[in-house]
Amino acid sequence: MLSAHAKELLVAISMLCCSLAVHAQATPNASQQGNLTIDLKNALERARANSPHLQSASIGVELAREDRRQAKLGFYPSANYFNQYIYTQGNGTPSTV
Repeated sequence: MLSAHAKELLVAISMLCCSLAVHAQATPNASQQGNLTIDLKNALERARANSPHLQSASIGVELAREDRRQAKLGFYPSANYFNQYIYTQGNGTPSTV
């Protein structure tokens, strides 16, 4: 089973390849412009910026991460206390009421 980061990486690479293929078909003189060199960091940035599917998947990953964190915190013990001090001033009688 792939981790969330590996899935995100695969989606980014596939979306980048698709966008490069569409761009190459759209420009007839793409071979004259030179080769486009993209590193992994640049590919992830482009995919995040241009893909609504990747953005929604990233949001889903973050929501799942937060759900896991909240579920894990539910197993820890919690302490509740009522810390109140009632200050009454004596009125000079022996019962001080």
